[in-house]
Amino acid sequence: MPTLALLNPRVWLEIAIVAIVGYVLWFAYHWAYNNGANSVQVKFDAYKAQQLAQMVQAEQDARAKEQAFNTSLENLTNAYITQKNALAAAHATNGKLLDGFNAALSSPIGKDSPAAGGTHAGTGPEQELLGNCAAALVRLAEEADGLEARLVGLQSYIKDVVQK
Repeated sequence: MPTLALLNPRVWLEIAIVAIVGYVLWFAYHWAYNNGANSVQVKFDAYKAQQLAQMVQAEQDARAKEQAFNTSLENLTNAYITQKNALAAAHATNGKLLDGFNAALSSPIGKDSPAAGGTHAGTGPEQELLGNCAAALVRLAEEADGLEARLVGLQSYIKDVVQK
């Protein structure tokens, strides 16, 4: 008898309805799955793009900061070199002046010298002027040393900031 049941159109109709309902359920499931996956992929791509843009901006900001620090360091280094050269020139001039003044003070006064017959020969305004000049040069050297120390401190501060 089971073979005769297959000849019944109602059985075929029921099998066709079950197959159609099964196909519709399968299609609906895969359609929802694919749409959900695409939606998640779109959100993930947007998130990746946002993160990439933030990373690029942070890198550009860091490069700009680094450029500013390098420019500042270069300016400070140039100022330091200028100050150091000026200080070296002042020391050289100071040494030459002191040597010349010491040589002039230690040399005997000649007979035809204008100061030979004067009362201030070797102890008057010449020595006072020499002392004032020497004191001014010493103050200038101290100030230059102070500026050098400040510049070295600023350079080490900038190096610390750039390394961080």
